[in-house]
Amino acid sequence: MSNKIEVYQQLRPNDNYTYKLIQIPPQTITHLQNSNNLQLKTTKENSNVLLTTTNKTFRMRQNNHSNTILLMNHEFFGGGGSRLVGYDKCFYQYEINEIPGLINDELNIPILENEKDIEKISGRRVTKNELFEKSPCSLEEFELKWIELNFIEFNSKVFKISFSLITEILFDLITYLISTKSTDYEFVKDEIVIDHLSILVESIILKFTTEKNGKYKLNNEKIISWFGIIELTKSKQLKLNDFYLNWKNSLPSFYNFPLDLLQIKGNYVTYIHQNNQYIKYINPANLSKDVNLRFKQLLSIQSIWKYEELCEFFDDFIKVGKKIDSTILKFGKKKKISGGKFIVTGR
Repeated sequence: MSNKIEVYQQLRPNDNYTYKLIQIPPQTITHLQNSNNLQLKTTKENSNVLLTTTNKTFRMRQNNHSNTILLMNHEFFGGGGSRLVGYDKCFYQYEINEIPGLINDELNIPILENEKDIEKISGRRVTKNELFEKSPCSLEEFELKWIELNFIEFNSKVFKISFSLITEILFDLITYLISTKSTDYEFVKDEIVIDHLSILVESIILKFTTEKNGKYKLNNEKIISWFGIIELTKSKQLKLNDFYLNWKNSLPSFYNFPLDLLQIKGNYVTYIHQNNQYIKYINPANLSKDVNLRFKQLLSIQSIWKYEELCEFFDDFIKVGKKIDSTILKFGKKKKISGGKFIVTGR
């Protein structure tokens, strides 16, 4: 039994169309098929072309090649049988890979230090929609980042709330709930009556609570972590016992929860000096995204690391274990100490 294949040849492409070849990995096809909100974006810093769905961001990279003929089975030619179209004008193809969505941080968004000055701050006006359009980010990722990075929009102008103002409003929110209800109380946003702009209060509620069926509950673990990191940033280094005391005193009265360094992991290193244990703040935002360079940076900050504390700075982009150990062996040493624990040093 033989099959007949007819080959259709068009000597000149249709000028009404421009053909682009995109290679889609199997794991991304589902995201593209289920999204009715596909959007192309570019990033200013490196002119990458991005494809976003409702909740995912993909980077498109052009791969050049030559001598390629694309064979396509086109049923719309009709007439029965198998019909192939050969197309040889594909001198490159786009490869797409999923990347984390980000909000554009190059637009000089004003920092709001004092809410009373919100109408006085001058500078470039950027609306929330403009910020989204200029950010390499899908819509759902943007909304999550908007809350986490403390953005608000007031009178069609985007601001970032300063850390000190966030802490002040959060402190007042917790105090209000302790005095009127409890820290475990489920509330709606309209119940909260504190002396701050409602848009700021709403932003803090969204950042530091969990929501279910329109009711909000304090996320105590996240709140404890916030106050701990804020205290950690106030001193370059501090005796560990003094840090715990400052951390406890920074919390509202009667807001009593256990404090543990794991709640602020990936932000510090501890070490022994003259029989005292110290803690030092390390801003993860100042570290390289390259694994090897980050490792070198951390060793330049502190020459001896507890293994578990070092690994916490790599949680975002590699798993603790074989990959980080291979990096350690490349640039440093991993040594076993008493108690079955490990330390990391330079070569």
